[in-house]
Order: sequence, then C-alpha cells, then structure tokens
Amino acid sequence: MKHIGLAKKNKAVSPKSWDTLYESEIVRLIRERYTVNQELAILRQRDTKPEEYAEYNAYVEACKDEVKSIFIREGENDASNSNIESKR
Repeated sequence: MKHIGLAKKNKAVSPKSWDTLYESEIVRLIRERYTVNQELAILRQRDTKPEEYAEYNAYVEACKDEVKSIFIREGENDASNSNIESKR
C-alpha cells in the first residue's frame, strides 16, 4: 500500500465529511490493486474461488486498518469529528 498523504484538515469539518474522507481513502487504496470489475468478479465467485476471495478480503481489511490508524495518528478521529472508531 502506498502512504496515505492526508492534508491537514480543519477541525470544524462535519462528522459526515470525515466519514466520507475515511471511506474515500479506503476505496483509493483498494483501487491501487483492484478495479471495480475485478472486485465484482471476486465477490460473485467467492464460493467457487475462496482463496482469491480470502486474499481480496484480507487486503480490504488491511486498507481499512491503515486508513484508521492514520486518522487516529493524525488526531483526526476525535469524538467531535468522526464516527470512524465504530466502522469495522
């Protein structure tokens, strides 16, 4: 995964905006490895290709963990700005 370069954010941003940024960063990381069509194929074939699905799912979970840790580390996950802590 490439480093996530989040710009310094204004602490007055609404919680919904923080959630949108959080989700868009996860998608950006996923797109580094998988296109939308590849994701759909993996999800459609999850029962017939469980190893491929497990690899995909592990990558997605790692992307989520990476983004969450960066938000926490940069102090962007305080209770007044986001509900990221509850997303998992």
